[in-house]
Amino acid sequence: MRQALSYALNKPELIAYFLNNVGRPGNSGFVPASLPSFSEKLVPGYTYQPEKARELLKAAGYGVGKALRLRLGTVAETKEITEYLQKKWAEVGVQVTIDVSQGAAHQENVDNGRAAFFTKSWLGDYPDAENYLALFYSKNFSPAGPNKTHFKNAAYDRLYELAQLEQDTEKRYDLYRQMDRIIVEESPVIPLYYDEVVRLTQNNVQGLKPNPMNQLVLERVRKL
Repeated sequence: MRQALSYALNKPELIAYFLNNVGRPGNSGFVPASLPSFSEKLVPGYTYQPEKARELLKAAGYGVGKALRLRLGTVAETKEITEYLQKKWAEVGVQVTIDVSQGAAHQENVDNGRAAFFTKSWLGDYPDAENYLALFYSKNFSPAGPNKTHFKNAAYDRLYELAQLEQDTEKRYDLYRQMDRIIVEESPVIPLYYDEVVRLTQNNVQGLKPNPMNQLVLERVRKL
């Protein structure tokens, strides 16, 4: 059922409408495309396949005469995007009611497990996939930790703990991808898009490059 919700969404269209095409469709896992461990090939996700969504819903017992009904919690800043999501889900037979709350109230509902279906975003504290995958480690349940979905999976926890100890970079990246594939399969979240940053500079500025944290790093920048 959760997979059907992902197949129903046209993420490139969403980015075109709401982000002026500045962003990358969230068609892989939860780890964003800016991080070195990211691999759309090794962590395939969900593309726009409305017929597949309908098939999964039918297999779960939903269809004509029995629609899947959900209540989506959000804030005013994302209301237009959630209305778009509501429209796409309606096209495959899912009826979603949108509840708009003040930011503090929404955060409290999410942190205390009172929101079964909600919108959130995540900005990394440091440029490593662990900072994103920590959101699904069972010992990080909110409100004390960042696991807002209260996702719990023994295989995932084991991989997360192994990655914490792994010193070899490529082996650690492989563990990250294994975890991300579990997130794709279990679908506790729906990644809509990965942020992109646009920087405008003059032609006489060299060495100014973007980085995963969007920091302004000037050590190797020079002006001709």
